[in-house]
Amino acid sequence: MKNIKAIIFDFDGVINNGVEVHYDFYRDLCKAHDIKLPFISKEEFIEWFDPREYRTNYRNLGISLKDLKNLNYAEYIKRTGIPLIAGIKEIIAKLSKKYILAIVSTNHKEIIEHQLEDYGLLKFFDIIIGNGDVFKIKPNPEALLKCLEKLKLSRELPRVSSCGTQPRGVFAGFS
Repeated sequence: MKNIKAIIFDFDGVINNGVEVHYDFYRDLCKAHDIKLPFISKEEFIEWFDPREYRTNYRNLGISLKDLKNLNYAEYIKRTGIPLIAGIKEIIAKLSKKYILAIVSTNHKEIIEHQLEDYGLLKFFDIIIGNGDVFKIKPNPEALLKCLEKLKLSRELPRVSSCGTQPRGVFAGFS
């Protein structure tokens, strides 16, 4: 990583274990509404889940916002919390001493900033690009390109490294 200037992280599944929480929430939601799960494994859930808009996920399950049975995502998160990935706090602190750090995520920027503040990690990130900052999400490279522009870095490799969990993020990085 000799020539690397910046590291761009995804958020859910890399810094926090949001994927696990989303998976559990939608399983509980289906159970509460007596709906057969449209996914079995976490891998199938990740393919099914639309991270841009919870309304789409509810609609895909046949649930209207009016019909939610005492289970909404904001309350669920308050009750369960979203844990950090084990060891990530130490890794970020160490990397921040040598590299510019940024986040590009399909999660909402305000949610990311709030959680990073709670974790004591917000101070380590120079740029955060979230849902709403761009029109097209991963695998479209728009968010990564906007991040590079704000960091004043070119697209040339190997000056930037990207860490993610989803194939759509990897494809965005190669676009």
